[in-house]
Amino acid sequence: MSTAPRQQFPYFRVAERMFNVPLLIHPLKAQVIGNFVAERMGMPPVTLDVGEYDQGVSRRAKPAAVDPAIAVISIHGSTVHRSSYMDAMSGLISYEEITAALREARADATVGAILLDVDSFGGEAAGCFSLCEEIRATRADKPVWAIVNEHAYSAGCAIATSADRVYLPPSAGMGSIGVLWIHMDMSGADAQAGVQYTPIYAGARKIDYWGHAPLSDEARAAEQSSIDGLYELFCNSVGLGRGKRMTAAVARATEAACYQGAAAVTAGLADQIGTIDDAIRDLAAAMPRRASTARGRSAAVPTNATNLEVDMANEIAADNSAAATDTNTEATGINPAAPTAGQSGASIDAGVTAEVHAAAIEAARAEAHAAGKLEGLEVGRKEGFEAGRKEGHAAGVKETKDWAAEVTAHCQVAKMPELATAAITQGMTMETLRITTNAAAVAAAAATEVATSNGGGMGYTITREAARDPQAYRKAREAAAAAGQSVTIID
Repeated sequence: MSTAPRQQFPYFRVAERMFNVPLLIHPLKAQVIGNFVAERMGMPPVTLDVGEYDQGVSRRAKPAAVDPAIAVISIHGSTVHRSSYMDAMSGLISYEEITAALREARADATVGAILLDVDSFGGEAAGCFSLCEEIRATRADKPVWAIVNEHAYSAGCAIATSADRVYLPPSAGMGSIGVLWIHMDMSGADAQAGVQYTPIYAGARKIDYWGHAPLSDEARAAEQSSIDGLYELFCNSVGLGRGKRMTAAVARATEAACYQGAAAVTAGLADQIGTIDDAIRDLAAAMPRRASTARGRSAAVPTNATNLEVDMANEIAADNSAAATDTNTEATGINPAAPTAGQSGASIDAGVTAEVHAAAIEAARAEAHAAGKLEGLEVGRKEGFEAGRKEGHAAGVKETKDWAAEVTAHCQVAKMPELATAAITQGMTMETLRITTNAAAVAAAAATEVATSNGGGMGYTITREAARDPQAYRKAREAAAAAGQSVTIID
């Protein structure tokens, strides 16, 4: 009896998604996946300079209970553009799946709000920003919040920051706003194996990123330009999602750093420390609520309505229902209090009179009660608003003055007084301001260093040999960009 040969796992398919494509992924995760694939394909391990990235892993929390009007969309695992039959078992989720779930929740009339449950180290760049646009568009129709449960790095961060509001527990982490592209040069391994590949091609740039040859300077420069464009798109996406809480410029100044818990809130990436249960509870309280009406339909109650206002809406609906019952009785001639056999005329009259009297008293009481509630609510609201306004205004003025003075003093110490006006106008937090001034100082120092090494005032150049070092090439580019110039590669 013969059997078909067992098919090997198509690691080359994973490699296609890992190498020579732009990724929005935490570098530690990229290294793990890269090494897994490389080992099984007989290639050398992937080595990345991951610096001080946090390597801790926390358990993902599950909600105790979910309001039926809240659609929870789980975004767990590495994100890819399109799905396949192996995605679920491989820990992948596609942007297409997330978009479909988002559109379904947006169109569902029974859904009042959406919560994005994010636990992802990121993934592919392709398709990510289209999803971010979809999330921001959905916010116009329904509240969309996000909970970082417990990781939202790179593409995961792009998705989470597209929501109206972002929660994260103290142990959760987010950030890594950057783009990664890995080229694997296998020419050395080919030589050791005694294998030589000879490409026959047309078009000078056809084999720019071929894995069996070193990356050329031209191919490197072209890909760097592409990565820079995606990086700009990433920062702008965060700025559009977060608004004044984190602008595109501030997102860029993070330099792809990662933040944990309260640090993410301070940086402007998140809004509040809280668990998934906290997020669900607060979202349920914030979303539009509804009160039933006499005819079986529902009337929307504003999201800022108090419990008292909701109770009043229900009472009014009940009054309308009673009135509809009375009208129906008059139209049909059917009296719910019609006399039964054995009752005398006098007792019937007395009973009807007493019932009518009691009903009238109850109706008057209910009407007066509702009117009193409305009047009391209005008076209390006006008095409370005025008192709170005066107190808040005084406190706000003092706090604003203190903050502005601190911003100005920091900019003076950093020798960047011109930055104070922009920081105050944008409402920067002190943490964000420190990140911005530190980044500017680094760029200025690099510009001075490169200008000095080039003889000063001769433009920004780097030798072709030096440009092979990613750190040196990036340093030269940053220095040139700070001076509004470009880098020229010389022999």
